[in-house]
Amino acid sequence: MDWGIVQYIDEKGKIHKTPVFVMILGNSRCKYVEFTKRCDIYSLLKCMVNAFEYYGGVPETVLTDRMRTVVKGSEAGKPIKNATQEDAGGV
Repeated sequence: MDWGIVQYIDEKGKIHKTPVFVMILGNSRCKYVEFTKRCDIYSLLKCMVNAFEYYGGVPETVLTDRMRTVVKGSEAGKPIKNATQEDAGGV
């Protein structure tokens, strides 16, 4: 799973950017995509629950990139998890 940013042009020709959450199952490559207003931990958790409902279950392992919602940095080459993320159940 990861966040991305997509752009769209409204009817007045103004360009807008919006976050998009994407989760892809490893074996089937089945994709879940959800557009959001922000890339925060609450949006992440909501999107994950929605993806799990879409898939009809929870995968044994969820892999992430070093997305800022999950990892706030690194120390000695190891990721430091966001405290809010750990409180939310160790995504």
